[in-house]
Amino acid sequence: MTDITVRKAEQLELAREADDRALRVTELNALVKIATILSGPGSTRENSRQVLEVLIEFIGADRAVLRHPDGHGALLTYAAAGQTLMQAHPPAFSTEISDLGVSGQAFTLGRSIVENNHKPGGRTHRVISDRGMRASVGLPIFGGEKTIAVLQVGSKQSGFFTDPMVSLLDAIGKSLAVLLHNAHLRESLEHERSMHERKDDFIAIASHELRTPMTMMMGFTELLLDGEPDAELRKSWYEAIHSQTKRLTGIIDQMLDASNIQAGVIAVDSSPVSLDTIVDRIVDRYSAESPTHRFVIEPRQDLPQVMGDSDRLDQVLVNLIDNAVKFSPEGGNILVSLEHDRSEGTVVVAVTDEGIGMSPADQMRLFEPFERGDRAETDCIAGPGLGLYVARSLVELMGGYIRVRSEDSGGTTFSIGIPVAKSPAESERVYVD
Repeated sequence: MTDITVRKAEQLELAREADDRALRVTELNALVKIATILSGPGSTRENSRQVLEVLIEFIGADRAVLRHPDGHGALLTYAAAGQTLMQAHPPAFSTEISDLGVSGQAFTLGRSIVENNHKPGGRTHRVISDRGMRASVGLPIFGGEKTIAVLQVGSKQSGFFTDPMVSLLDAIGKSLAVLLHNAHLRESLEHERSMHERKDDFIAIASHELRTPMTMMMGFTELLLDGEPDAELRKSWYEAIHSQTKRLTGIIDQMLDASNIQAGVIAVDSSPVSLDTIVDRIVDRYSAESPTHRFVIEPRQDLPQVMGDSDRLDQVLVNLIDNAVKFSPEGGNILVSLEHDRSEGTVVVAVTDEGIGMSPADQMRLFEPFERGDRAETDCIAGPGLGLYVARSLVELMGGYIRVRSEDSGGTTFSIGIPVAKSPAESERVYVD
């Protein structure tokens, strides 16, 4: 080997070492900047986007995208950097895993996939690659042993992704894994905390709601055992016991329904039903029981039958009218209207009260179990907070909807829409998925 050849080899080695040092410096600078982002106050999505911007800035790539599985066989764009990609694939853009080229392969196989020499309009591993990109790499991001996301980086330069470059991207991918894993832990902790809070609320509410009627029933039965009151007083005590028994039965029924809904075993038996007949029967009952309220049924024209479960519809409408009574303790009008909505193919029943109303925040939580609103006026109103949750579930099982409209200043309207029966003979049993 001549001296010239030796010197050239030494120069090449020195150049390679210099390139490695430069890449290492780039990696360290990028990781320092990324660490600053990870410790910042932004949301997980925003911090992820900033990490991708750092990535393409430091390595000179043209675009980067972070995707995670949506649970339905597709990858969902979670964050992206690079103008061309943001225009083509905004956040929340979902693509089938099998249609994602290097991203789909990296996610499926759990290893890095590099395509360094792609021709425009050609195919890479049977999948059309990103438009305008001559080189692309997909790197799986792991949470423990599970692939939780995939990072894809693209460049317009062929041969862009060298082995050291892929190693740098892998280091950045590990930083993203920490970010996503911490976000998942936070979400899990928040969900667990929420479940514990709801469990505590349930125990507290159930204990109170069950204890109250039981205490009254025990009190009246003890009075009856202690002596023999006159007939009129005895009758009033029996009526009180009967009333509290009905209340207790209603609470237990709601709890059982809520439990069956969450377990996915509740059912409705659908057949053609006349909603106006059910409404008339319920309003007659409440008109006799609640003299401080004036019930008004708006005149209605001929209404088609709906496809629903008569007993369950009775349960839902009793809940809505009972709510209207309870949450308008000062009395007032309760308006019940029925209308055939031809555009949606439903019969709509709306119950409007002149009560205390509710805030937008309360309306957002209203149909969740054990939610009763966060206002001082509701503290003295009995109920476990399950009625509207059960009502919504039953209505949706019948293919309908339930909606609420209210104002802080007062007045609330609940409406349900139930699909019109297509034929008198139509009947089906529907189960919770």
